[in-house]
Amino acid sequence: MGPCLGIYVRVNSSRRRPFGEQTQLLAEISRLAAQRDVDVVVLGPGYTKSGRGWRYDEEQKQWLQVFVATPDIVYRRSGAFTSTDVPLVKEDMAMFMKAGLLHTLPRTFSNKWKLHQVLSKYRKVKPYLLETALVSSAEEIFKYVSERQDVYVKPLTGSQGRQIYRMRRTPAGLAVSWQGSGRNLSPRPLEQRLFMQARAFHSFWLANGPQRCIAQETFVLPQTREGHPFDLRWLVQYPDAATACVTARVARVGDAGSVTTNIHTGAKPMAAESLLSHNKWPKYRNVLEEVDDVALRVTEACRSEYGPIAELGVDLAVNLAGDIRVFEINPTPGRRMLRLLSPELRELSLQYLLEYAINAAGFGAET
Repeated sequence: MGPCLGIYVRVNSSRRRPFGEQTQLLAEISRLAAQRDVDVVVLGPGYTKSGRGWRYDEEQKQWLQVFVATPDIVYRRSGAFTSTDVPLVKEDMAMFMKAGLLHTLPRTFSNKWKLHQVLSKYRKVKPYLLETALVSSAEEIFKYVSERQDVYVKPLTGSQGRQIYRMRRTPAGLAVSWQGSGRNLSPRPLEQRLFMQARAFHSFWLANGPQRCIAQETFVLPQTREGHPFDLRWLVQYPDAATACVTARVARVGDAGSVTTNIHTGAKPMAAESLLSHNKWPKYRNVLEEVDDVALRVTEACRSEYGPIAELGVDLAVNLAGDIRVFEINPTPGRRMLRLLSPELRELSLQYLLEYAINAAGFGAET
């Protein structure tokens, strides 16, 4: 028998999609795992107390709840949990970490300010970070934008491009733009407001903005020949549990004038090499190698700080001058971009997750 891999996610009451948008992905991992003699069990908040989880029954095409012995390896695949679940999640994560079973970055790393503080300690990473400040009021934000002219403001935690604002100081006042609400989250319409007085912005922010957030200098994204901004998502994995490799290089192409390039806000994925080649970037192969190097530096810094991890999503951008900046780290990178871009590459990335579990659990010599 091979290792038992536990995948920890948020659980809901739906019989058809008990793990939300992760349900299909988990079923696919389970099918691939059966071919590798890996036992995949899905765990949710309260596992420490209940000892229960789920296995996928391929014949019945459904998830069956069962008692689950402690897995050999645990991946956390959800970043957000309900307020009711948070105490249970903390208890479960503490148990996994104490036993040395968790091979995903801790949930605290989803805090963007914490991320900046951690990565700033590493000399080989710091030059690629954006200037970042912790702000907690409309007054602080207004002052920060006034001093720097063009700034992005983001909540401390969150994903999918939600509540991200671009703020620019203009002769007419403070221009604020963001992606509004849309059906099924994608695409979200661009919304804009202009504030001529700090008091008006204060009222707007109290009603709409996150209470605590970070403000970052704006790194102007490059554009395609058609005028669409784009940034990059690099998927870094450790299939042999020791050596990092870049599995996927994806460019996220946004609509003209969009605030974010998140897939959930309507951006389109494209192979990074194809995009740079199509746009006639000078020495684009060298650019890809340089971005590889930065993504690997970031991943190794995270590994040095927190211990073994199976994979990481690194969001970056590079401009025509060759400047590279790291925007965010995703401890639980999704596969939606790869599903849209390359089903074969998506399956390879899942095989690498299984390969990591096999090797990290000490079963590599037997396979």
